[in-house]
Amino acid sequence: MEVAFHDSAEDAEWIMSNIELIGTAIAKGILRYFDISFEETNTNIRSDIDILYKLGIINVPEYWNENAVKGKTVLGEYAATLIKRMVAFLNDRR
Repeated sequence: MEVAFHDSAEDAEWIMSNIELIGTAIAKGILRYFDISFEETNTNIRSDIDILYKLGIINVPEYWNENAVKGKTVLGEYAATLIKRMVAFLNDRR
């Protein structure tokens, strides 16, 4: 998914200044596609992460509990793996 051109200094600055807004917009779009409501704050993140762990979608719940919170970041390759595993899981349920 492309948001802007990070090789343009102006776009790169805009991306960095709006990273949370961009991430939230992408998340809302994915949730809307699957007809899942967006919760502004998720107080159950630990239990949600535990469910993903039990389903085999994530391998290290401690990493997600520590980093999948406001003010922290998740490595792109981990996010990509999470997305791929979620798509595979959802496709299997169709």
